[in-house]
Amino acid sequence: MDIKPALRPYVPLAQMLVQTFGADCEIVLHDLDDPAHSVVYVENPSVTGRKLGASFDQLVKKVILSDDLKENYAANYYFTAPNGKRIRSSTLLIKDADGRLTGALCINLDTTQITRQIDFLQSLLPPEPQQKADGAGEGEAGACFRDDRKPDGRDPRRRGRKESAARGAH
Repeated sequence: MDIKPALRPYVPLAQMLVQTFGADCEIVLHDLDDPAHSVVYVENPSVTGRKLGASFDQLVKKVILSDDLKENYAANYYFTAPNGKRIRSSTLLIKDADGRLTGALCINLDTTQITRQIDFLQSLLPPEPQQKADGAGEGEAGACFRDDRKPDGRDPRRRGRKESAARGAH
């Protein structure tokens, strides 16, 4: 697929980004002058299954028409690829010398592995205790940090000498 001169400088950037972020990263370069066949370059297409000559999928509804578009880019939006992978994506809109929108560079990160790792780590943690309005059920660790002091600043768990003597404590 032929890449127009305004988009060629983005090819080495795409290669560098995939080398930096690894196998779960895909970079897609779009030529927006040909919307039906906008994909002119893909680095690591296994992430979403994107192919040269394909149209843009998420680009219009998630970026170009988005209220979140700032400074010609949209960062960290999510979509589900046709292969079922949950993708975190960021897109840079590319303008030509006249300021006309001509292309887009999309970074797509497959979140599958990190989601599995987070799920695994959470499975190693104890379950969250049920919190009641009175603070009960927070467990020993929570009780250590709970502030049960009386309004005068005294801790009811610690008795003074007079209170201990009055209760018969030695």
